[in-house]
Amino acid sequence: MTELSGGQRQRVFVARALAQEASVLLLDEAFSGVDAGAQEGLVEVLRTLRDEGRIVLLATHDLTNLAGRFDEVLCLNCQVCACGPPDQVFTPQVMEKLYGAHGVRLATDGGGS
Repeated sequence: MTELSGGQRQRVFVARALAQEASVLLLDEAFSGVDAGAQEGLVEVLRTLRDEGRIVLLATHDLTNLAGRFDEVLCLNCQVCACGPPDQVFTPQVMEKLYGAHGVRLATDGGGS
């Protein structure tokens, strides 16, 4: 494992969960160190698992393309700032709670979707 890239390690962790037939997957920064192609492959695997009735929870700071990848988001910053479908949650007000003034720019420039 120590010789694998970040993306390869992420795929091994997901494969292990699949082999164990886990009904709930909890992933922390699953896209960290993963190139764009591998991200899309991982998203497809996660969607398949969701469609099979498994629960997939993913913690991330990367809001790039988030709205199109997930059904629900929970935004936390010492408290629940918002919860719901991404297109309803990623408002300038919520982004400001999460990231301060930079968050407003993310929301208005489309960085959250």
